[in-house]
Amino acid sequence: MVLKNKHNWFIYPDTDESDKDKKMVFEKEENWYEISAHMDNGTPITFWLWGESESDIKNKVLTKGYKDIKWIRQGTPSFIK
Repeated sequence: MVLKNKHNWFIYPDTDESDKDKKMVFEKEENWYEISAHMDNGTPITFWLWGESESDIKNKVLTKGYKDIKWIRQGTPSFIK
């Protein structure tokens, strides 16, 4: 995920008060995917991930140990809007 923001918060400390009111703008919002799966203990969970493709998302979900992926669908999460 690439953020369009002139101040790099990870490299430079927060020294400029004028940057605090700026909202971050996300590029490639279409790369968000909502996933419904089961955790290791069988508990169902629905969550959002950003990735390059649906296969990339599936690989990430399986690598983290989630099982029984019910569905993966592309969309834009409410916290981005």
